[in-house]
Amino acid sequence: MDSPSTRPQLASSEMDLTSLTVVLVLVMILSFCIDDYIEGSVVAAVILFNIVVGFQQDYKAESQMQQLLSLASPTCRVIREGQVQEVKSEIIVVGDVICISVGDIVAADARLLDGINLSAEEANLTGESVPISKHAERVLDAEDVPLGDRINMIYSSTAITRGRGTAVVTSTGMSTEVGKIAGMLRSKKTVDAGTPLSRRAALWFKAKGRSVLGFDGTPLQTKLSIFALMLFAFAIVLVLIVFATAKFDVKGQTLLYGICVGVAVIPESLIAVLTLTFTVAARAMSRGNVIVRNKAALQAVGGVTNICSDKTGTLTQGRMVMRKAWLPDDTEIFVKDTMDPYDPFSGKVSWSSASATSSSRSTPTIEKAPERPDCSEFNTFLDAIALCNNATVSDGKNAADDSASVTTAALPTSWLAVGEPTEIALQVFATRFGRSKPELLQGKIGRLLTEFPFDSSCKRMSVVYEHSTGTRMFAKGAPEAILPLLSETDEVKALVMAKADELASEGFRVLCVAHKPMEASGSIGERADAECVSVHMVTGDHIKTATSIAFEVGILSKDLPPEEVRALVMAASDFDKLTDAEIDAMKSLPLVIARCSPMTKVRMIEAMRRRKAFCVMTGDGVNDSPALKQADIGIAMGLRGSDVAKEASDMVLTDDNFASIVTAIKEGRRLFDNVQKFLLHLLISNIAQVILLLIGLAFKDNEGSSVFPFRGGVFTMDLIRDKMIYGFYMGSLCLAAFTSVAYGVAGPNQLGEGCNDGYNDSCAVVFRARSTTYATLSFLLLVTAWEAKHFTRSLFAMNPELWTGPTSVFKTVWRNRTLFWAVVVGFLSTFPVIYIPVVNRAVFKHDMITWEWGIVAACVVTYLALVEAWKAVKRRFGLGIPDRVSSGVKQDA
Repeated sequence: MDSPSTRPQLASSEMDLTSLTVVLVLVMILSFCIDDYIEGSVVAAVILFNIVVGFQQDYKAESQMQQLLSLASPTCRVIREGQVQEVKSEIIVVGDVICISVGDIVAADARLLDGINLSAEEANLTGESVPISKHAERVLDAEDVPLGDRINMIYSSTAITRGRGTAVVTSTGMSTEVGKIAGMLRSKKTVDAGTPLSRRAALWFKAKGRSVLGFDGTPLQTKLSIFALMLFAFAIVLVLIVFATAKFDVKGQTLLYGICVGVAVIPESLIAVLTLTFTVAARAMSRGNVIVRNKAALQAVGGVTNICSDKTGTLTQGRMVMRKAWLPDDTEIFVKDTMDPYDPFSGKVSWSSASATSSSRSTPTIEKAPERPDCSEFNTFLDAIALCNNATVSDGKNAADDSASVTTAALPTSWLAVGEPTEIALQVFATRFGRSKPELLQGKIGRLLTEFPFDSSCKRMSVVYEHSTGTRMFAKGAPEAILPLLSETDEVKALVMAKADELASEGFRVLCVAHKPMEASGSIGERADAECVSVHMVTGDHIKTATSIAFEVGILSKDLPPEEVRALVMAASDFDKLTDAEIDAMKSLPLVIARCSPMTKVRMIEAMRRRKAFCVMTGDGVNDSPALKQADIGIAMGLRGSDVAKEASDMVLTDDNFASIVTAIKEGRRLFDNVQKFLLHLLISNIAQVILLLIGLAFKDNEGSSVFPFRGGVFTMDLIRDKMIYGFYMGSLCLAAFTSVAYGVAGPNQLGEGCNDGYNDSCAVVFRARSTTYATLSFLLLVTAWEAKHFTRSLFAMNPELWTGPTSVFKTVWRNRTLFWAVVVGFLSTFPVIYIPVVNRAVFKHDMITWEWGIVAACVVTYLALVEAWKAVKRRFGLGIPDRVSSGVKQDA
């Protein structure tokens, strides 16, 4: 199957064309036009850097995706030339006869020819968590039979959970049911191959134009685009001011100066800083088991307000664990805190009875289980669930030693299981107590004589085994199918049925074993962490099961009154009947929707979008793919997720852990905080440069020309106010440094002649003044990097919860070592520009300075005092961003 995910994609073809990029391209062109090759080269390097880093991030994410997709590439057994051959699924063709058995992943859509006790798990395709029984002899009359009801068909990407059979392939690749959905999803991403080139170009320019103007994109993209356009407009205004000062006699130095003022307001390094910030955030998410496939999703995840999640394989693991067993003497056995459903060492086992005190034990060993109900009934119960069972459970390692502690770290950690989820759960429970099927068959239990497979018509399974005491039969099935067969009184049967109903109301899947009743639980996944967002469950399960799971994972509070629970839980059939207007009129959207179709999930996401919510959709099945594509951010499960779900997603969880989503959201919000701080730091320097250049219009050299001073190469009112105030401080101090050297030494009207063209004796003072101004501006920008770590806290008390006292400032600056060394390198890089011969005078129009370093130091101290004073005013009057943890992320980086 040829797909975009199987070929490397050039990031340059998908490069984000934003307003910032367009403005930087204009700056680069203007710089080269005025022969400022240094400025133009720096901007060009920034643009190239953005492309390279973007390509590297995209390529790395897609490489990780290929590793995940390769795990789902099955082989298949095919009958060719009378022989059974094992081939790769890619070379199967229509008409091949394939053999299937327990544990196989179906490689193509096929019509059953024969089958024995065959069931398939189609949760990937239909969302139904219970395996579907398949019957080759069934003939379907109607052509529009729903996918889940086509019981004589097996489908690509589904798993065989029970039985065996043969089938003839009817479709492969993109023609399968899975492929059709994949084709629909991919068709939305690309323009049809037959579209004329002119039409393609028009669509591309339209899409990019909307992105540049801030009409499309994530919240951060939109704000940055609008910000870039505002900067561009501001630059035009500044250029007009310069031209107006010269009475629009635009020529020579006036044109050059006007362009310089316009360029000075543009933060050339912003796009590089943003790219680096996004890359660091993506790597942090990768360490948190989240692969970022779409940079737009990375920028958007911090703004998430709602999570809309499938249940099977997402909130739950798509596996089952036996949680409770009940015996007629009112003994109950409980299993809690299991981390791995297949591991009999995982979790704790406890029990209670009317005649004995409760006891418990952590992680039981296979060999020793001394504390357990001491009765033959319990052993018979374990024998029944182990022998009336076709599942296998193995650890692949040697069992723990008899003398080992039950909590030793040497216990097996990687258990494997094959079979139907219900039977696996029963086999694991029996294995906990040393009575697994292999162990029993090696003991007093003899060979299997007869098996009556599970049949949906009678709802039970029975087996007959040889035994040292004679022939024994074991049966398991639905309570209503087993109870009529028991030779018990009506009172006992009523007691058993009442217990079964009680467990079913708690969301458990209930089974009985003969002679003794037994109950197995539904699968329970890891708890969802919904600290910052509202979590909604949209699932294909029945409404009772969905409600029970929602209570267990914390989506529904157990303290809610029944009437509120009924308002927050809805069947998909009822939700689908509502019009958009009726859904919008609801006070709040349902937290749980059961028996969902793919369209139900899409409508739920659209309803959230109409309420201005920013929604994440999580899922693992092909049936989740349309909703994954429709959501603001689609997140697929990486281990058990389908290929189509991964292809439709923006992010992939490599550990299938729902809590990783919260990690990604927190990292996204930390990214927002960092972008705000970078903006403050960068824009302060731009404001300072604009102040220098505009006031510089008032200075005249000996020829009466305006001096061309040296120039250096999300949005809240607090950010804008701080930017203007700090920029004013910085610009004023730089101006003071220049005038102190130029006028303090040379006196008025001694600014030399032709100093913009090169060095001569009359320009000595001006060149030294420029060096002083450059050093002052550079040092002020560098110390601002530390001050901008927090909007209100003092640099001398940045982390009061960690350090206090006059020396805490040193610990603060050393805490972020990357920033510390970056500032140190910045300080050191100032000196070569000033002291390297030829470079200082010919390139940067500077000269060496000596005593002027005192002025630089005074300006730095004054700047720090002014910034600290302003922060003190903000703290005193409660201005700006409060000293708090915002969105779960501290402001101090």
